[in-house]
Amino acid sequence: MKKIMDMLRSLFVVEATDNKEFKRYTLEKTAKRGTIFAVFILLVEILMISLTFIIPEYFIENLIQLYRIHYYVLAGISLSGIFFFLLFKSGRIKSIVLLEYFLMVNVILCLSWGASVSLLDQVNSSHIAVYLTFMILLAVGALLPPSKMASILVSVEVLFIILLPYYQQNSDFLFSIRLNSSFFLLFAFVIARQFYAEEYLNFKKDILIQEQNNSLTKQNARLMYLNSIDPLTNLYNRQSLDNVLASLWESSDHQDKALHVFMMDVDRFKSFNDNHGHIAGDHCLIMIGQVLNDVAKDYHGYAFRYGGDEFLFLLISDDKDQINKIIDHIYTKIENSPIQTDHTLFYTKISLGHGSGKINSDTNPWDIIHMADQKLYIYKTQK
Repeated sequence: MKKIMDMLRSLFVVEATDNKEFKRYTLEKTAKRGTIFAVFILLVEILMISLTFIIPEYFIENLIQLYRIHYYVLAGISLSGIFFFLLFKSGRIKSIVLLEYFLMVNVILCLSWGASVSLLDQVNSSHIAVYLTFMILLAVGALLPPSKMASILVSVEVLFIILLPYYQQNSDFLFSIRLNSSFFLLFAFVIARQFYAEEYLNFKKDILIQEQNNSLTKQNARLMYLNSIDPLTNLYNRQSLDNVLASLWESSDHQDKALHVFMMDVDRFKSFNDNHGHIAGDHCLIMIGQVLNDVAKDYHGYAFRYGGDEFLFLLISDDKDQINKIIDHIYTKIENSPIQTDHTLFYTKISLGHGSGKINSDTNPWDIIHMADQKLYIYKTQK
């Protein structure tokens, strides 16, 4: 019994109907298909209406008015569908629930229309081609849950079979028509179910691919971040300097603004390492990195470990007082920040050179960096 229930559940793709994202996806896709289908049907109905006036002798005389009414009705259904789908596409109608009800009503109306035309056809023949054609077209085009599609197909089919004897008097034809329409109903349901299930499988694959792409994007972003950051000080590394400079020079927001470069290194760092050990030297570099990171956050600048005990800080500013304030802040903060190793406190000092220039096509950013480096060298020789 359980296997039978599981088989029935899989037949109706219950898992898919519980997925809200897939529901939106199928309804929106059906709305796009519906727009094309409605335009095509509208053109066909305009042609058929025209033919009833141009060559009325090809239609059953006592039924021509009924056929004409049917063509008007289907043209009206098509127009309403086009209008609704355009409103949904433009965003004026946003409700997915409303879209679902509208699509279901249109499927019922179109299938009922096909059944009604085929009933009229019984007066002069035994053909039900229009009804069967709409049955298959709607099964292929409307991505409705199989349970809802089955309910629509069965409901219209029951009504069609009930009304059929009033239009078709031949008992042999009645049996064959009922058999054919029932077979096509089953065939249409299988097609509708298969299309719906395949769409769900494709949807899950797309979601999986999207998740994998997002994961790869995050991993690549993480790798790019790690490649751009100095692991010891958590500052930008030397490799990142080229990218930051290129970005500043390419941005129109920074054109003709002043770029300030602060080149720094630790005073007597080699002897500090020799006297206190490389671990103490690392703690010294980490402390300076923390100070420069804080300054970068406060003043929207860029802090780099240029190499060894050399650091570089970039800032865009036209405020000279702010520049002096930053220089004093860097000196004071570093000189007053203790470096602790093996229960011993140490303090260190830095030397700083400042260079500045305009961000534009006439200025080479490395000239500004060279200026800061030269001033750092001059400052150290004068100490």
